[in-house]
Parts: sequence; C-alpha cells; structure tokens
Amino acid sequence: MNNFNITDKLLKIFNITENSLNERKVIFPIDIFIALILENTGIIKDLNNHFLHKLHKYKEMALNLPRNIEGNKNQFFITPISDSTLEILTESLQIMNKRKQTYLTEIYVLKALIKIPSEVTAALTKEELHYLQKFCNTSKDLLVDLRNIYSFNNKQNKNFVIRKALNKDKYILYDFVKENFNSIWADSLVSIFPSNNIPIYLVLINDHIIGFSSYDILGTSIFGPIGVLKDFRKHSIGKILLNKCLWDMKLRGDSIVIIKNAGPIEFYEKCCNANII
Repeated sequence: MNNFNITDKLLKIFNITENSLNERKVIFPIDIFIALILENTGIIKDLNNHFLHKLHKYKEMALNLPRNIEGNKNQFFITPISDSTLEILTESLQIMNKRKQTYLTEIYVLKALIKIPSEVTAALTKEELHYLQKFCNTSKDLLVDLRNIYSFNNKQNKNFVIRKALNKDKYILYDFVKENFNSIWADSLVSIFPSNNIPIYLVLINDHIIGFSSYDILGTSIFGPIGVLKDFRKHSIGKILLNKCLWDMKLRGDSIVIIKNAGPIEFYEKCCNANII
C-alpha cells in the first residue's frame, strides 16, 4: 500500500465484497455497501440492524449491473473496480488524510459511499442518507475493563524516550498539541499543570516531542487525549503510550476506564479489548 494501511475490519469487508460477486468481474459501490451490511460486528453492527431488511433489494440491484465492462486495476482489490468505485475509494483516502490518519477504516469508506453519487446514493432515501451521515459523524465512547488485563507490554523502542511530563514541559507541550492536533486538547492538557504527578506521558526523539498520551484530563478514569505525529505511527508508539496510562490507572485501583470520542476504534479493540458503550 502507498503511505496507508487498511484496518483488519475493512480488509474483511473487502474480502466479503470480492467473494459475493458471483459471475461479475467488476466491483461496484453497491457491492461494498452490501458487504458493510453483512459485516455484523463492531462499530458497523448498527448498519446490519438498520438495513438488513433491504438486503434483497440491494442484491437485486447488484445482479442487474453491467457484467462486461472493463474495470480499473487498483490497490484495494484483486478484482478490477468500476469508475465510480475508484472515485469513492479515492475520496475515502482523502477523508483519511484530512484527518491526519494512516489507516483506512470502514467509516471513511462509508462516508465516501454516501457522498459520491452512485447506485448506492440513488437507492437510499433522504431519511436513510441522513441516518448514515449522523452515524458516520457521531463519536463513540469505549469501555476498557482493567480487571481482565493483568499486564501490559511496555517495552520501549531504543530510538525514542517515553517519560512522564514535568512542569517544565507545559508550554512546549501546549505548542506541540496546538500546532499538530487542536487548541482544545492543548488547553485541556496544560490545565493540569503544575502538579507533582502529571497524568501525561510524552514520547521524544532527540528531546523533541513526537507524541503524547494522557488520562484524568477529561474526568477521573477517562483516557485521552492521545496523539502521535503521522510519520511515527508505524512504530507501535500509540500502543505503548496507551499502555502506560492504562497501567497507571490499574495500579491505583481503577477497574473500568472510559475512552471518550474514540478515534481509531479498531486500535483500542486490539490493544486493550475495548468495547463500544
């Protein structure tokens, strides 16, 4: 892949897409939408509940699509894809990049599916489009049960340093977070200063901050915010930062941790068995 990864959930959805084509040799947007409905787990489980009763209609539409057109080679599927599918997947990458993420998720693809005109948008009512727009734009809170986690892998990479924030880091951290993420996070993080035990971890290379994680900023036993510069997200830094905070909370006696407005949900599902509330 070029400068991005695909989450395991989306890979599974893409596999369902290819395996459901019957004799057709080109993937259309409706094929991906059907696969999203069929993948009845995680964050998109609600799609199954909402659209399963119309699945027969969508499959009928798929059967009536052209079979002999020449599709586009692509980096998402082995099977060629239609022009509209290519446009939608390109849009999903643009959404990902706009959010400064490195993983393409099912939500980004769904956002593109309901934005770019195709047989999918034609099949949906105004009410259904409104539902999907709200679904895509509503942040999800997660719950982590620390009682079922007995240890964390906090092994550090020798190329960077992770340590607790010190009072002297206040303004450097503020500038870093405001410049690379947002001012709301920056204001929230520095509000905890000064303190003898600041609930913020920093990751540094050559004394320069490249990421951070925090807890108790948004409320007691609440994890976040967390942020790592895009160029360093393939080094498991986010996982280590998450583990540092969760381990601190477990050691002090917390049994349940909330992750509010979680971003890459699959990341938390993998790292700490987080569940959508």
